[in-house]
Amino acid sequence: DLLSDLGPDEYATDASGQLLGARFSPLLLPPQHEGLLTIQLLEEMQLKAIQTGVSPMRLSKRTDVFDLAGELIRHDFPLIVAESPDSKLKDPHTRVYGKDNLYVHPTARVKAAILNAEDGPIYLGPNVTVEEGAIIRRTHAIGANSTIGVGAKLRGDSSLGIYCKAAGEL
Repeated sequence: DLLSDLGPDEYATDASGQLLGARFSPLLLPPQHEGLLTIQLLEEMQLKAIQTGVSPMRLSKRTDVFDLAGELIRHDFPLIVAESPDSKLKDPHTRVYGKDNLYVHPTARVKAAILNAEDGPIYLGPNVTVEEGAIIRRTHAIGANSTIGVGAKLRGDSSLGIYCKAAGEL
């Protein structure tokens, strides 16, 4: 919300002065601009600075994206599901635990699976297929058009992108 609320010719920094984002016309960029936005450049362009108390999550090593996956999904889950219609699972052979933490897109298909969202949210995106015997436990985000294969076990704190196929144990 912070970045989308920026007015024209404004930029935002966090409490430590790190640049979070900017909104301006590209016509304001100097002709020799090399692509990197710095606070110094934005000041030279006479943009208005907005300092926030926001402390964004920082990724400091390559594995952080994996280590922090669960935390990021838990943070984003309420934002994503607030804007999307939820489908009620109709398969009588699928067991759901923690249904308040489960989001199933209306076009997702789930058959004879176990979805345990008691310890973290589970998000099943558009056209996701969860096949028979699959177990999804704890925090997961499954992207559009992905398939969770027969008997797959997903144990938590992971995300699958679009058009992914998962089987076995993750």
